[in-house]
Amino acid sequence: AQVATLVISLASGAYTYPQTVTVDCATPGVNVYYTVDGTDPVVGTSPMMNGSISVSAACTLKVVAAKPGMIQSNIVSAEYTMA
Repeated sequence: AQVATLVISLASGAYTYPQTVTVDCATPGVNVYYTVDGTDPVVGTSPMMNGSISVSAACTLKVVAAKPGMIQSNIVSAEYTMA
C-alpha cells in the first residue's frame, strides 16, 4: 500500500510573509519530510515537519510522507512568491 497524497494548506501563489503552512495526510501516523529550496525531499534525510512550518520568503515547498511498511507518498509542491 502507498501513503496517501499530501495536501498542503497554502496553495501556490503570491503572499505577504510570514505564512504558516501545514500538511494533511489521510494516512495516519506518517512522517512528513520537506524542502524549501525546490529540491525533492528525501525520507530520513530532509527536515521533518512537526505540525507546521513558517514560510518567510519566496520559495518552492516540496513535501513527501513515509510510514514503515508502506510505499512513500508522491511528492507534492507549492511555489510561493512575494505579493
